[in-house]
Amino acid sequence: MSAPGPGRPPAGPAAQAAAVLAALEPGGSFDTRGGGNCLVLLGAEHVVRVGLSFALRICAEQRVWTEARRVGAPAPQARASGVLEGGLPYQVYRRVDGRAPRSEAEWARVGEVAARLHTRADPGPFDTGDHPLPRRRDRYGTALEHVRSAMVPAAAAELVRAAERDARRSEGARVALHGDLREDNLLVSGRELVAVLDWSDAALGSPEAEWAAVPPARWAAFGRGYRSAGGRAPDLRLAAGHALARAAALEHTGVLGRGATAGLWEQLRPHCARAGAVTVPHPPTQAPVPREGTPT
Repeated sequence: MSAPGPGRPPAGPAAQAAAVLAALEPGGSFDTRGGGNCLVLLGAEHVVRVGLSFALRICAEQRVWTEARRVGAPAPQARASGVLEGGLPYQVYRRVDGRAPRSEAEWARVGEVAARLHTRADPGPFDTGDHPLPRRRDRYGTALEHVRSAMVPAAAAELVRAAERDARRSEGARVALHGDLREDNLLVSGRELVAVLDWSDAALGSPEAEWAAVPPARWAAFGRGYRSAGGRAPDLRLAAGHALARAAALEHTGVLGRGATAGLWEQLRPHCARAGAVTVPHPPTQAPVPREGTPT
């Protein structure tokens, strides 16, 4: 973009991103989504995405997209990128329309995509280094601090500690992870999973870490699809630990409300009981699934 004229202050990120989209789609209209980590503008054919709470790692993320598509994951297709006035990087990719997955079959397809990443993808592009967002970079340390200071059940706290140890180890299976397979980042059209968005959390890790953002009510369907596409049966206790660590870190930093980690634990207890981790003496409460921010 051009520099501001004499005496004219730089426009804000939303106005600058709108100008980028207008240059690609003259005369077109667009929808704006924001309020979380990113600002997203949706045009008729393009999406412009700008990191607000952290600078997008454009080159690294686009390498991840390319490798993900190679193994059958419907990652975005890059169209352009650049830097706004003020230094915020932006990326442009092709728009794909759809809705969040709802059915068991649709979540099974998400599991299939995760298995392809874990078993077929070259891990090289996913070795992206430290995340630029502090709460994401030190998720497990923040989670441990939270379970020490908050009213988190002892069994849940132990699973968080196990996940932290798993995240630190360098040996063993380290696979390519999307890192944030929540509903807001998934689009389904017809019977197909047509887009997996927001790869900013892509990294290397254990397969169980991929389950952290999947709603517990969808774990069974996700797991069926995962195993059908060649993924190994997960350690559900370790998967629960990663999910609890994510929630604890987000609760500790104020992204999720007070009690979110304890509420998630109630949803995870049946999965852990089947894995032999804990007993469930009474039916779990029907707490809502914690969700972070807005679509990115």
